[in-house]
Amino acid sequence: MSIAQPDRRRFVVASVLGALAFLLFLEITAWRVAGVFEYPLDDVYIHLAMAEGLWAGSYGVNPGEISSAASSVLYPVLLAPVISPEFQRLLPLFWNVAGLVLSAWLWAEVLLAAGYGRAGLRRVGLVLAALGPIALQMPAVAFLGMEHALHTAASLAILLGVIRHLKGQPARGLLFAGILFAPLLRYEGLGLVIAAAGVLLVTGQRRAALSAVALGVVPLALFSAFLMKNGLDPLPNSVLAKQVGATDTDLGSVAQRLAAFRRNIGQGGGALVLGFVLGSWALYGLDARLRAGPMRWLAVFVIVAGLGHLAFGQIGWLNRYEHYILVITAGGFLVLLANSALAENWRAGVLLGAAFSLVAPGVVYLREVTFGYRYNPRAIHLQQGQMARFAQDYWNAPVAVNDLGRVSWNNPNHVLDLWGLASPEALRLRLASQAGRGAPGGWADELTRKHGVRLVMAYEHWLGDAVGKDWVVLGDFWLDDRRGFLGSDRVRFYATDPDAVAQIMPALDEWVKTLDDGTNFQFAEVTR
Repeated sequence: MSIAQPDRRRFVVASVLGALAFLLFLEITAWRVAGVFEYPLDDVYIHLAMAEGLWAGSYGVNPGEISSAASSVLYPVLLAPVISPEFQRLLPLFWNVAGLVLSAWLWAEVLLAAGYGRAGLRRVGLVLAALGPIALQMPAVAFLGMEHALHTAASLAILLGVIRHLKGQPARGLLFAGILFAPLLRYEGLGLVIAAAGVLLVTGQRRAALSAVALGVVPLALFSAFLMKNGLDPLPNSVLAKQVGATDTDLGSVAQRLAAFRRNIGQGGGALVLGFVLGSWALYGLDARLRAGPMRWLAVFVIVAGLGHLAFGQIGWLNRYEHYILVITAGGFLVLLANSALAENWRAGVLLGAAFSLVAPGVVYLREVTFGYRYNPRAIHLQQGQMARFAQDYWNAPVAVNDLGRVSWNNPNHVLDLWGLASPEALRLRLASQAGRGAPGGWADELTRKHGVRLVMAYEHWLGDAVGKDWVVLGDFWLDDRRGFLGSDRVRFYATDPDAVAQIMPALDEWVKTLDDGTNFQFAEVTR
């Protein structure tokens, strides 16, 4: 079915402009709260710091120390043109606007490929085009400044490629582009690669299926080989650090997946993904015509991809981890809905399905996004931004943190990451300590001595038993207003040995005089 160009333009324009308008709303409201431009996640600066290393000819956060702190293979490369700090700092915004435009465009194309441009469904389709990106969090995820917006665009390219392939339309270039870039942007993209290759295989395209697997897997395999050649684990530390939690380490592999599945569907985003999977399953099971036609393989694609993420992926962290699979399962469900018997015999069923696709995500997400996200950039600016200013402008020496990001970017001094994203040693010790596998108490002390670190700035409850026995508490830095997405609103400052107190205190005194309104530093009694 061909779509008239005016209809195609209406769908694309409605989708793209609606998404950009909501992103602009988020940026303006955040600016009004913070008074400056800032990203709502400190993690953006991990990728920027990795990109600095690439620009300087190394791979890692600290010069001369190879580490895999970034969660994405490709995203630091896109941020690597370090023409100036100011220019580089805007690159995440640029790429997220680009990812949002691509995602919204491809969303409109998915709706058109589904048949929402035809008479009888056109009005529903235009509503889905205009409001779908907003309800499904495309602008909210672009607002974060991470790689997820681009990953969703690549994932939608896979979905649209699968749909066009099943409809007998040219699809190979679009499908293979998504298959190449999705895993390079996020490792979860491998799940979609496997599901798409399966569709190609069962539809008689064996060579294309093998090519798809190779295109998705080989670049990651080469990257793993690079990491192992340099003495690192085959997966980035940022991936390893977020795998099975300490509470699951004693379970078998199947039990771990079941535990992850239960944990994921217990959250709003996971329940939504499961809802779209079950909706697709119901359409497949109840509609004999759909089950007999090529679109049955789209149902299988959606079900496999959705259940795969719920069992092996994560949900949450400002709703970004589930974003790609939420969009894919929602889009797949809407395509199946438009191609089912409901579209011809019971239009009210299509309206109900479309309404669920907009209202359910809106109920789960939009209140938090509309009224809560505006405080996140302010929190990052007041906490991580001022810590970075102290580390770089006042202390100007090696420092240890357990929330890597702003402090490490544009910092020529060594930054020891006690959480372990940029330090394999710290990651192994922390995970061993959490699992009770023999990491000594005060394990961070040896690392700070090894790297010449005399100052630690960390969330006390995150450090746990890592604190060295000779460390001296200098004081606590905290925010008056706790609103915003932070590991904690209070950061504890330590000297790693008593002799360092006299060296740190003058810098700390000068920095405290310059603190922004809304923040405080309380010195420990021992320092006065």
